[in-house]
Amino acid sequence: MNVKAMTNKGFGNKDIASKAGCPEWAVRKYQAQCRAYSLDDLKRAVRDGVAYEEAVKTGRMNDQMAVELFIVQYSADMTGTHTTGSK
Repeated sequence: MNVKAMTNKGFGNKDIASKAGCPEWAVRKYQAQCRAYSLDDLKRAVRDGVAYEEAVKTGRMNDQMAVELFIVQYSADMTGTHTTGSK
């Protein structure tokens, strides 16, 4: 998310790498991976991931089910079939 936010603000790859603590090649890779997503999309994915993790750690859901639901949710989002929102 930091790479996306800094890219959106116009930072150069060298500055992003320095602030994010990763090499420039990794910044370019992260930029390519997040290009199709808005910053809000990425924030929602993190929030949903945290919610699934909490559900697993509190015993409300088993780990395999949580991962599968997360994958299905975001696979549907990628195909344009939006699911019912975050958990």
